[in-house]
Amino acid sequence: MNRGLKKALRQVRLELRIAWTERHARAAFQKLQERAELKVHLGCGSDLRAGWVNIDLNFSDRKKGRTDALYINHDLRRGLPLAEQSCAFIYSSHLFEHLDEAEGMALMRDCFKALQVGGTFRIVLPDMPRLFQAYLNDDIDFFRLLDVHQLIGGYPGSARSMVDYVNYAVYQFGEHKCLYDFEKLNRTLTEIGFASVMQSNFSAGVDVPSDLRRTYSFYTEATKLELL
Repeated sequence: MNRGLKKALRQVRLELRIAWTERHARAAFQKLQERAELKVHLGCGSDLRAGWVNIDLNFSDRKKGRTDALYINHDLRRGLPLAEQSCAFIYSSHLFEHLDEAEGMALMRDCFKALQVGGTFRIVLPDMPRLFQAYLNDDIDFFRLLDVHQLIGGYPGSARSMVDYVNYAVYQFGEHKCLYDFEKLNRTLTEIGFASVMQSNFSAGVDVPSDLRRTYSFYTEATKLELL
């Protein structure tokens, strides 16, 4: 069996598993249809938060016996099927760069629709301008945390060049699909309908308390204001 066929079969199996999880996800979302003031964590990974609606796609048991955190196993490429104006706060950290541009914009539109008037969409993304500036300035110290966490791989330290760090940050082994800076994000969110889009700083208690995230991220908050 050639490599292309094997890859195609793996993708078919993956999509079948996703379709199976979506049956359970639909039931979970249906239970939330009459709820309001929801706090939603998109692309939560293992960061399950009590009192939040935590959403991500994973085939392992994310909850591991926890009963204080609501987790919905859902493919966010398929949108966010929550009721209009049911959410007070929607948060995502390092999710949207893993979606292609069309998927990302569609999900942001769903977030806008689900937020109540005055609700906030907080989004954290890789800070590409800072990364590129560090590369142009030959600032190797900026990238040291990637070595500390052993994220690059493939090269012994002496054989690694500055552009290897850039390759990791931009492509992340093929997982990244779309890059953002504040200008692009601002234009996108404004086009969707958010009336207030502002750069923010790390917020303890809300943002992921990771040295990697704090060093290599930019933070943005968008508010849904009532249209005049």
